[in-house]
Amino acid sequence: MDVIGQFRFALNPGADEQRFLDLMRKDVFASLQPTRITRSFDHALLKAPATGQYVWQARVDLMTDRGYNFDEHTPRVQELVKTDAVLMGVEVFENIG
Repeated sequence: MDVIGQFRFALNPGADEQRFLDLMRKDVFASLQPTRITRSFDHALLKAPATGQYVWQARVDLMTDRGYNFDEHTPRVQELVKTDAVLMGVEVFENIG
């Protein structure tokens, strides 16, 4: 079962965009914690058409249909990006093919 979390970010005024991108790739991608039913994670960082907005798309491959709690990771993700961006929210989707 694939579950996808989309974390939406807006850069803070005056933020260093490259530092934000580097931080996302280096630290934030590793912030999701595996569970007993997690097979793997895949990530993509997407730039939105609106200036300074990004979506981090995280796909979790699970062994069961129990789901994955992306929301529990939002405080840690916001703490990691706080200098450069605001986490505006998380949307969760189930891949149904």
